[in-house]
Amino acid sequence: MKQKKDDVKVKMISALTEALNYRKKNPKADEEAIMKQVARFVSKEKNEDSKIAMIAAASRGIKMLERKEMLDRQVIKQVMAELPEIINKIE
Repeated sequence: MKQKKDDVKVKMISALTEALNYRKKNPKADEEAIMKQVARFVSKEKNEDSKIAMIAAASRGIKMLERKEMLDRQVIKQVMAELPEIINKIE
């Protein structure tokens, strides 16, 4: 079971990274545009629970950026610290 949770965590960070990369390439993109890109990225995932977790992680990171100026690595670090909480809310 731990392996499955670790896999989901990696997928969640991958989705967050996709969001951050899209934002970097498209600095004028709003949250909706970024999340559309994340949805396209996540659509490749087969497991529905993983999809939800991936979207939740990306959304959490984007919301952090809206509240205050942070470096991408700071956002990733903060979201990584919150992964257990995000997963528990989903389950």
